[in-house]
Amino acid sequence: MTQHLVKLDLGGKTFGPTKVSTEGCSDVDDFKVAIKNKFSPALDSYAPFQLTLFESDGKTFIYAQKPATDLKEMPWKPIVVTVEELPTASPTGSSKNQLTYKGMSMEASCRKYLDALAIAFFI
Repeated sequence: MTQHLVKLDLGGKTFGPTKVSTEGCSDVDDFKVAIKNKFSPALDSYAPFQLTLFESDGKTFIYAQKPATDLKEMPWKPIVVTVEELPTASPTGSSKNQLTYKGMSMEASCRKYLDALAIAFFI
């Protein structure tokens, strides 16, 4: 059973280094699943494909198809894992309407709301 030191960089926070086993991993994609499980709950909201692995220098990219047996084990120099953030969608529907009321005074906001209700009821 081969274990590698792995350090996780997630949004300015660093977790680890901790040992992650490559047992049962045929390639780096499988190793990403093992890393995700090891760093739970920090990675629970991310999919394994969002993880990016680098050699211990933090610059040399490790390809997903690379066999797990070819990973270099360097004592005291962990593999660096970063997370690729997916873009967030802009608000839609009622939350988008709520954003238009921000920045108004309380009186203006209430008046606009009551006007919208009146129009909805009488038209």
